[in-house]
Order: sequence, then C-alpha cells, then structure tokens
Amino acid sequence: MSVTFVYDETTVTLRNPTLGNVERVNIKTQFRRSMSGDIHSFKKTPNSTVLTLNFSNILHADLLTFIDFLLESAGQVIAYTDHTGQAWTGYILTGPMDIVTQTHIDNLLSSDSCKQDYSFSLDFEGTRDE
Repeated sequence: MSVTFVYDETTVTLRNPTLGNVERVNIKTQFRRSMSGDIHSFKKTPNSTVLTLNFSNILHADLLTFIDFLLESAGQVIAYTDHTGQAWTGYILTGPMDIVTQTHIDNLLSSDSCKQDYSFSLDFEGTRDE
C-alpha cells in the first residue's frame, strides 16, 4: 500500500500510510448586505478539503527524498494519489522543517539510537479530481 505525490517531473511514493487519516471539509458561510440593508447569509459548497496524512516506518532515504520534494514544490500545486487510487490536486500545508522536527524528536526519544525508520504527519489541502 502506498501514496504518490507528483510535482512537475518529480514523483515521490511513500509506503505504509497509516489508515484512519483525518479529513476536514472547509465550509465557509458567506454574508452579504442587500441594498435595503438586510443581512443575508448562505452556505457556500465546500471548495477544498484538508487531509491530515500519517506515515510510519518511513526509511531515512525516503524521508530525505520527500523533504527534497517539499522544498522543490513549496507553495505550488501538486497532484496526490491516496491509497485507494483517488486523485487529488492541491497544496501541502506542512513545511519541511515541521517534518524534520517531528522525526528528529521521535528519534531522540527512541531508546534505539540507530533508528532507521521514521513517522510523521502532514496536512494536505485540495480537491478531489473527477
């Protein structure tokens, strides 16, 4: 089981996504004032979803490759394919330093000083491709 991130000509595949990820829908209420001064509100359909993706047992080389991918694609639209094959288009919200900090702290707290696998989570905001 794996997930894939694509930006430009770069593709990164991460194995072992932790199932049970968090999905938050961004629903925004719009308020408008009519010409008579009355306030009207309406709910706009969700235009994006924020996914919190969790990964475990990521090898050190794969982690470094993914951090390079984050640096290269920072602020750019990327393609993401989840473990079910659903395609998404959007942005990674988690910065590379947040992932480095997560994995470094986990490694320091580990009783195994030669730890070779890492766990981290990241936020992805995007829309499902049709």
